[in-house]
Amino acid sequence: MSTSDCKTLLVEAYPTTNAKAWKRVSKFKNIHNEDIRLFSHHEVGQVWVDEEEGTLSTDPDDILNAQASTLKASDFYVAFESHLENGVQVCSSLMAVYKPYFDKHGCFDSIHLGRVMERLYPQGLICEEDSEASFCISQDFPLADLQQMFRAAGFLESDAAQKMFE
Repeated sequence: MSTSDCKTLLVEAYPTTNAKAWKRVSKFKNIHNEDIRLFSHHEVGQVWVDEEEGTLSTDPDDILNAQASTLKASDFYVAFESHLENGVQVCSSLMAVYKPYFDKHGCFDSIHLGRVMERLYPQGLICEEDSEASFCISQDFPLADLQQMFRAAGFLESDAAQKMFE
């Protein structure tokens, strides 16, 4: 999709505007490796265009509007859960939520984070994404050690995110 095609979508969505008034601010790949173009308009503000989906968004806190390559561990809250069998820990899992979205909406956006998280995990940790934003940790680490590893890697913790995961 070209800049011109994007501007056509924008004018259709905001009929009181014209194509010349829309300024392209940036183009980047999001966490799904989709091309996103950010446009700005003096009256409307910022609008993200997903070129592949042909959709528009005005939410700056939506992770699909974030540039994947610039995301860092401190952009995510993590919450942990230990799975026990007969009182013995057999594995642990974690949930990761995008901090800006969670802070604004109090919930997480049900979205796969695997590619981003693989880049940010603590060194040497083996995790597999079970479902949207939920990961199983294959190695046998005590829960307190896992929490410390993620803190040291720069991830954040939130009581509210932890309660949502439990």
